[in-house]
Amino acid sequence: MWPAIVHLGKFQITWWWLYVLTALVSSSFLIWRRLREDYPDEEIFTFNVFVLAAGIAGALAAGWLERGYFGAFSGWGMFVTGTAAIWQWCKRKKWDFWDLSDYLAVLSMWLWLLGSLALGPERKLDMGFAAGGIIILSGVKNNYRKFRWYKSGKVGLTGLIGVLYFCAAEISVAMLSPIKVYWGGLTAGQWISSWTAAFTLVGIYIRAGRKPREEWWWPVKNKIYGS
Repeated sequence: MWPAIVHLGKFQITWWWLYVLTALVSSSFLIWRRLREDYPDEEIFTFNVFVLAAGIAGALAAGWLERGYFGAFSGWGMFVTGTAAIWQWCKRKKWDFWDLSDYLAVLSMWLWLLGSLALGPERKLDMGFAAGGIIILSGVKNNYRKFRWYKSGKVGLTGLIGVLYFCAAEISVAMLSPIKVYWGGLTAGQWISSWTAAFTLVGIYIRAGRKPREEWWWPVKNKIYGS
């Protein structure tokens, strides 16, 4: 952890809290700028508040579940409830979930990187995962229509790859974190991430417009000819 920036008796301003304030303001502005041509300002503001509240609630609930006390913060908890809130909002308001998820996936990686930097040099693993995510997702976003296996060319692949990448990172990072509660040798985050990754892979396959019967590995039934 970096040393505090300002000390005012028992109160202190740290780089982490400065980051949190900056992240809230900057991310809300960037989302508004991205969506302002398609949706009313009031809806965008409410969307930001709704997703933030859902994310914080999930982070605190998952932190309590894994560490056994209230006040712990869990990244995977924020991810699950935040994503669910985005999906529910888009479905209710008729927003384009897939286009929005592509944008938020890259933005989330930048917030992850800056948050890790704000926490201090001991979060080098998070920094590495976040930087890798930025590179990978930016590459996917700019080139996904060139992928031969992604037949449909639909938006949404960047967001799905982002989910898959986050799940892999959560499984890896959780192995080195001071988690107290394990279920069958895995943390709650690892269990959730494993199942989410499996469903995401199926989602990528479906989103790509592929069909099992058209794949080379699909078993060909023997033709039965009449006499």
